[in-house]
Amino acid sequence: MIDWTRLTKDPVDHEVRKKVIQYLLSIRRTIPGNNYTNYLIETVKEKRVLDIGICEHVIERIHSDQWKHKIIVDNAEYSLGVDIIPELIEGLNNEGYNVCECDATSDIFLGEIFDVVHIGDVIEHVSSPILLLEFALRHLKDDGKIIVRTPNAYCFNYVHLNKKIGTDMSNLEHLFYILPIHALEIARRTNSNLSAYYVQNKRGFLHGLLSLAKGNFRHAFAEIFAKPEQYSTIYCYEFTK
Repeated sequence: MIDWTRLTKDPVDHEVRKKVIQYLLSIRRTIPGNNYTNYLIETVKEKRVLDIGICEHVIERIHSDQWKHKIIVDNAEYSLGVDIIPELIEGLNNEGYNVCECDATSDIFLGEIFDVVHIGDVIEHVSSPILLLEFALRHLKDDGKIIVRTPNAYCFNYVHLNKKIGTDMSNLEHLFYILPIHALEIARRTNSNLSAYYVQNKRGFLHGLLSLAKGNFRHAFAEIFAKPEQYSTIYCYEFTK
């Protein structure tokens, strides 16, 4: 992984920033089939998995077919879920899930280590992404992987909505967005490695024509002309030790 501090003391050094961007582009991947669920299944299959932030705020999402923790439970060899919402954790325990109440930005050690730590749509909520990643690293095997999914603030749809209503209309609990360059700095500060980051596949020309035929000019433009980062609504970062 590139460490800009070994190249310069100036964080806005133009030449060094170009090298950082080149590195980020070299580790960019696309989510196979534009399907995060399938990517998650393949990542956790027959692994020991720690899942951070499992409750997704309300009980309705827990009972959704898209609930990420259930996907992990169904495919992992072993899983432990953690969150800070006591009533939802208690309910999940009563349903037989292996979960516990825990602040994943604390210095707690749960007494177990894992092949995969999944942090799905959590990092943008916490006061300290650094402490969150340090918690994950504390519970990760030496050859393990941390998966961090988070919204992409510069997605074409989000930018369009921002312009339309005059401000961001994100989750009211979001503190910030983590772009690839921020993920790289988080890795540097936690002595970890940003080994790859994923975006959703650009739909392409044929999908663009279909959107155009349906009268959706905004989506047609995005699907035909937008770059991967501009089209993808999410980033998925992979950190290793």
